[in-house]
Amino acid sequence: MYNPIIHPFYPHKTNEGTIVQAPLKKILLGEVVVDPSHPDPAIQAFLRYIPSLILQVLDAELDEDEWNELTQEGKDASCFQEFQERLSEKLEEMEDFFTLYPDKNGFYQHHEVKTQALSGEKGTGCKVIDGNQDGLDGLLIHAVSGNNHCHHKRPGLLRKICPACALTSLMHHNYFCVAGLAGPANLRGNQAYLCMLGSPVSEQNEAQSSDEPFKRMIRNIFLPDLNSGYAESLGWDKTRDVDLPSWLKPGRKKGKCFEILGMETGLIRATLHTPRHAFFDVEAESGICDLCGLTANQLVKCYYWRQGDKLNDFIGHPTLATYEEKGQTLPINYNPSIWRSLGALAMKNYQSSNRHFQAAPLVHQFSDLCRWEEEEFQLELQAYQTDKAKLLGFHHQIIQLPVFTKQEKDEQQEFYHEIEVFASVMGEMMRSFKYFGSTNKKRERVQIPGIEDKQRELVQSWGEQLLNRIANLRKAQKAEKLPQQLLEQLKHCKKALTDAFDQLCDSFAWDDASSQRKLCKQKRILFSQLNKQYAEYEKRFN
Repeated sequence: MYNPIIHPFYPHKTNEGTIVQAPLKKILLGEVVVDPSHPDPAIQAFLRYIPSLILQVLDAELDEDEWNELTQEGKDASCFQEFQERLSEKLEEMEDFFTLYPDKNGFYQHHEVKTQALSGEKGTGCKVIDGNQDGLDGLLIHAVSGNNHCHHKRPGLLRKICPACALTSLMHHNYFCVAGLAGPANLRGNQAYLCMLGSPVSEQNEAQSSDEPFKRMIRNIFLPDLNSGYAESLGWDKTRDVDLPSWLKPGRKKGKCFEILGMETGLIRATLHTPRHAFFDVEAESGICDLCGLTANQLVKCYYWRQGDKLNDFIGHPTLATYEEKGQTLPINYNPSIWRSLGALAMKNYQSSNRHFQAAPLVHQFSDLCRWEEEEFQLELQAYQTDKAKLLGFHHQIIQLPVFTKQEKDEQQEFYHEIEVFASVMGEMMRSFKYFGSTNKKRERVQIPGIEDKQRELVQSWGEQLLNRIANLRKAQKAEKLPQQLLEQLKHCKKALTDAFDQLCDSFAWDDASSQRKLCKQKRILFSQLNKQYAEYEKRFN
């Protein structure tokens, strides 16, 4: 029976450059300290977070001093041996929790899905995915829908995969459920973040310590005992005999999804939420995995799935930033065109108009407990930009963000207010570019090939530039140069949009005189609109 804790699971490169897999137990205990190595970049990014996810479930029982010592000194910490001993006991107690059983529910596995799928019972919604027929690509987040082109691998090539890749793909799929398989699931597509907090920026220029992956694992766990009041407000104060994942808890069919009886959602349930219920047939034969390319003693050739947990109420997650509006708590979307959620990525909460942004619990904890005297920290972001069930793009980037002290609350408010206004104006310019490039005042269509693709490209580019410049803009604010810096950025944005519009028009042969006249009118409307938006923003600083 396969168990990722004790069997080969975590792919990494040896000093000789060979890719091998290590049991999670060795990663968790710090006996093997490595970064993952996987050919699929989306799974590669998610694998960096998996040790923290498992450690979250085990509950390391760290106090504040131990947490700070381990995050700063890693394996050299004086409490490291005690941490190992305590965690070894937890792993021994919960080893059964992580086993993939062939005939009953196991880790991330719902055995009754297989029974229902094979019975052919109508209304169960269960499906059989056979590698010999349909391929196993449905486990990959970028291949869940016929709307999606495959971003990383050609579809239909997966006939057999190792249990490690099958399990990782399923966990990743449940985190970033593009199609929203379980109704109002709160970890869907572009609404999820992995807040993999980095070392202090000052240390990034030095040689990275050999146990940095171990430190990152510790930084990425939320410790309820250290934030008891905050944990209680999130509903994470449930006891472990009640706070159980869906495969250990009975459920009942409700519509197309399954409602977990009791609905006591605590930290474990939130961390291991499963909008897709699945079960693997793990064969005895050995062979090469079609996904990672490694040889495995067992292979998965078939799996069964159905729609999973239906969450009628919002549940929190350690990596998810939120905002409150009209009494509702909502997840923050990945939206680089107008980054209204910048405050949620900050080290403290941020109030803007009628919205109250709440930083991801991991960021909140980091700001409360971290004793580093730094002005910046690093946040690693993973997100999918989607349109309904269509995947538009996968984003994985490292962002530098400023750290505000408790005494700088007013300064923080003003800083993020300025950034939000700037981002909103930039977003209006982007929308003007798309709108005036396609219709005139009479709503008559003027076809400009590639206008939507170009707009999406510019949105992504400028959104990422803004994120990457936040820390530098913070320094500009201290030097009282922030308004001028933002105005200069908007000027560059305006020029980029006008140049892009000209290039798109020049690349197409407008052989119709009427179309030429409409196009000239479109240019005048667009350029005057951009100038007006720029002028209105400029007035704020005069």
